[in-house]
Amino acid sequence: MSKSILDTMPKNAEQMTTLQYFENSSFDELIEIDLAHGSCRNIYHIEGKFFVPILKGTLSDLIPYCADHMVHPDEREDYINFIEPDTLKERLTSFENSCLISKQLRFRLLDGGWRWTECVILGGPAHALPEDILRMYIFDIQYQRDRANNQISSYPASGNRDELTSLLREKSFFTLARTMVTGHLIKWCVVAMDIENFKLFNDWYGRGAGDLLLAQIGAVLKHEENHHGALACYRGQDDFCLLMQFNTERIEILFERVHQLVKAHGSSMGFLPAFGYSVLDQGMAILDALDQALLAVSHIKGNFHNRIQAYDPSMRNKTEDEYRILSDFQHALTHHELYFCLQPQCQVPSGRIVGAESLSRWKKADGQMIRPDSFIPVLEKYGFVTDLDQYIWTEVCAWLSRWIKSGHTPVPISVNVSQIDILSIDVPQFMNELIQKYELPKELLKIEITESAYVSDSSQVKRAVQQLRDDGFLVLMDDFGSGYSSLNMLGKLNVDVIKLDAQFLRMNDADDRKGIRILETIVNMTKTMALPIIVEGVETDEQVNFLESLGCRYIQGYRFYRPMNVDEFEKLIENEENIDTHGFSFKSNQQFLMREFMDQNIYSDAMLNNILGPAALYCWDGKENVNIERYNEQFFRIVNVPDFVHRIKGIQRYFHPNDVPVLFNMLRTAEKDRLNGSSGVCGVYRTDGSIGRFHLKFYYLEERDNGKIFYGAMSEITEITSLQNQMRLLSKYSSATVVFVKNIENKWSYKVSVHGLRDVMGITKEELEEELQSKKFYSRVDESIQEQLKKKTMDSISRNSGFGFTFTMTNARDEQIELYMKADIVDDEYSDVRYILNLRQLEA
Repeated sequence: MSKSILDTMPKNAEQMTTLQYFENSSFDELIEIDLAHGSCRNIYHIEGKFFVPILKGTLSDLIPYCADHMVHPDEREDYINFIEPDTLKERLTSFENSCLISKQLRFRLLDGGWRWTECVILGGPAHALPEDILRMYIFDIQYQRDRANNQISSYPASGNRDELTSLLREKSFFTLARTMVTGHLIKWCVVAMDIENFKLFNDWYGRGAGDLLLAQIGAVLKHEENHHGALACYRGQDDFCLLMQFNTERIEILFERVHQLVKAHGSSMGFLPAFGYSVLDQGMAILDALDQALLAVSHIKGNFHNRIQAYDPSMRNKTEDEYRILSDFQHALTHHELYFCLQPQCQVPSGRIVGAESLSRWKKADGQMIRPDSFIPVLEKYGFVTDLDQYIWTEVCAWLSRWIKSGHTPVPISVNVSQIDILSIDVPQFMNELIQKYELPKELLKIEITESAYVSDSSQVKRAVQQLRDDGFLVLMDDFGSGYSSLNMLGKLNVDVIKLDAQFLRMNDADDRKGIRILETIVNMTKTMALPIIVEGVETDEQVNFLESLGCRYIQGYRFYRPMNVDEFEKLIENEENIDTHGFSFKSNQQFLMREFMDQNIYSDAMLNNILGPAALYCWDGKENVNIERYNEQFFRIVNVPDFVHRIKGIQRYFHPNDVPVLFNMLRTAEKDRLNGSSGVCGVYRTDGSIGRFHLKFYYLEERDNGKIFYGAMSEITEITSLQNQMRLLSKYSSATVVFVKNIENKWSYKVSVHGLRDVMGITKEELEEELQSKKFYSRVDESIQEQLKKKTMDSISRNSGFGFTFTMTNARDEQIELYMKADIVDDEYSDVRYILNLRQLEA
């Protein structure tokens, strides 16, 4: 007889309730028993497995039927005694595991065969269930019994398993996996899985919640091992893999179980699991199948509609295309294939040019133009966009210097700065060095930073912007209104000029009036704040006339000029009649009072809602209760719960327990600081048990008989993951080291792109490059396989093909580590890069 399910509960089970453990386990059937009414019903049923013709009914009818038709004759009496309703409640309360009993029985399969199961019954208030309500979980334990009877070889000892998840470590997994697939005609597949933005999950909910989630996922996968002939592995961080019999329905069930685990922690769409799988061909290596499954996972990251992906060979092509772009980009940097175009920014109505925006372009040696939307996203994905930006910034400054020295009058040029740039290098220092090197006035170099950088609320971005302005640079916020910002951000912006996206002028007829009103509001508010606006994307005379009527003085778009090469731009501004060198100015309105917004003859309710965003009036009794007195339409929409009317009373009840003190602290702070108010981020439960994250801003208004009144603005940030966090995740969770290997005139050189193994090897990116160049790295490799590695390399060069190789090396701390190296050939005549090496550690 095999161990009971109760014996296999993980050691960390005390961190969750017993009910949570079973709810998140991989049961096959779940029946709810109502002792008070003498009835039962199937809550969960797997179609096509067990013979279950009746899903609900009375206990007096179903127990005899099940005993006669669904349970093996040898266990008929055992089943009746086990399920006997008259004594069931008494047996539960007296059982040593406290309201928990189990029995192993054979149940009939749909095809007429029999399969061993374990039935676990729990219930009552001890397990957070109503009185007289029980739940019976039915688990398939046939595989576990077969293994206990030595019909299946046992797994490696527990020392080869991870303590947190109880799953095999990577090295043991690969060893046993090879044995399992050898000589069997079963169709196997390897499933790779991880949790999107898991580092952010830990930041939001705490490391304890993250560890609990990993343990729970481990319990689900362990059940697959015990009951479905699978083999599971924990690869570290939030990465798991599974060798299993290929069955898409089973993969979907697994995904749903892991998804439910994540949702139980109150997560959002930003923390969905991602599953990729690869079906093993005959003779295929497990490592290769895992690589394919991981590639499938990488293709669905960020796609919240498709979270299960099969490997397709075209994915390899896409990755190779991206690698080719990266290797070509390295060549482009050194061979001056990259350049910039300029799109003029004009004053209306004169049409004179007041400046221009520099835009990156790439023309290869053979004349082929590479579209910016083809190469820039790849550079951003792999962390090379800063190399591009620094190159363009330098080229712009060099051209401005030449233009001035040739005796011409310059106009200011904008360069684009991304949040990646600010987080990667010291942008203010780099800009100052360029200005000094090319002897340029700072007013000639304008800095455009996308609005998404401001929304991230990164202190590093704020410091960089402030430093640039302190140093004398003009800072523009690019793409305002393109999707991230809201109008109530305007008062917080630390910029000199706003570039407004003209999307509001391109709405359909139904939304046209709304778009115009929003645009009017933005323009009027920026006038009050003395912020000049450039409207970009303007294409027609009608749009120009409308914007001019609003008082917009600067326009960038096809209506005036398309992006043009530098020589065309030079011919244009060579005639000083075409330029205006007075810089940006603004046409201010008289100062107005905010109470003017309440004049219904000026502003409609819809317009006020767009300006204010979600807002409400809160009443706090000064103790432990907060009610919402009034709210606007945007507030109602963003909360979006069916029991809204009930939730506006005692709202603290719906806050996460850790955030209730935060709520009251914000109210106290706002009461003390009436001018600045207070703000913070809190988690609020939705009706499905998940948690939404909201940024709240409170201002104290007055005290009434029923309590203190606050104005509160809110915005949902549940699904916003700032680029800063993404980059931190990438740098912290990139477990591989990627090396570009070049061959120029038969001389080999090495460029380390990503060094995820820095801590493992104990050497920096620069030290690794130096060791590879000097061949010192070979001395770290185990002597017994040095020649084998060199032979593999030479054979690969002679055959012009890639290869994979597992080897042991000594790190800087004299520790032995085992690595797997995969070398991919780059077959491109325009590239100096011959190989891309991917090294990752095999866990001991």
